[in-house]
Amino acid sequence: MGNLGFQELLLLAFVLVFMVTVILFLITLQNTLKAVEPENRTMNPGNVWLMLIPFFNAIWVFIVVNAIANSSQTQLELYGEYSGQKVTYNIGMAWAICSVLNWVPIIGLIAGFAALILFVVYWIKVNETRKQLLVLKQLHESREDASIL
Repeated sequence: MGNLGFQELLLLAFVLVFMVTVILFLITLQNTLKAVEPENRTMNPGNVWLMLIPFFNAIWVFIVVNAIANSSQTQLELYGEYSGQKVTYNIGMAWAICSVLNWVPIIGLIAGFAALILFVVYWIKVNETRKQLLVLKQLHESREDASIL
């Protein structure tokens, strides 16, 4: 094996950045599900890692998006903060659809670009929801502690 050229190093760097990004994203999804009480979850938090399985992830992404939206909705309703819509559902489904359409010839380029933008927006929205759930959990627990006294 000889020295790696510029193109090989560039490809290796791209793959590493891609994998780190995917891992951080999946950690965010997992932690969002962990922020939901176990009885309100529609999916085990560890199941988000099944998105690493090639081809299977084209279907699993829809299940994960739905599970995060439903679990978050149920938990927010428990805290009295539910706004009437699933907070992460629409953007998540749009991302999932564009991700799958990315593999269709001709429209794949446009769908892939849209999927990239929607991926970032979805990640931000899921992380905001996770933070909101954690804050509401603390408020809920402090109210319970105050009512005990």
